[in-house]
Amino acid sequence: MRREFREECGADIENWVHIGRIDNEGNYYVDIFAAIITDDKPVNCRTMTEEEIDWHEVYDLPARCISNLYWIIPFAANILKQGNHDFLTFGHFKYEYR
Repeated sequence: MRREFREECGADIENWVHIGRIDNEGNYYVDIFAAIITDDKPVNCRTMTEEEIDWHEVYDLPARCISNLYWIIPFAANILKQGNHDFLTFGHFKYEYR
């Protein structure tokens, strides 16, 4: 995750945490990683590929957004905020096509 972020955003974030997986058995899976970026350690990101990047507040995502980001980002913020002091430290989400 660290290398991928550096390649796409031009910034090196060290503290990535694997917090979950979205799983569509037999078709695909997506691992979910998160990192805390604070004002005291700012990160200078810039678009490094044809994919545009942008910063948004956790609870103020744009209207046009990948639909599952509306729950994945608050989920990640909650896990990182609580650390290992809560029961939920990893999420495994199964998707099924119907």
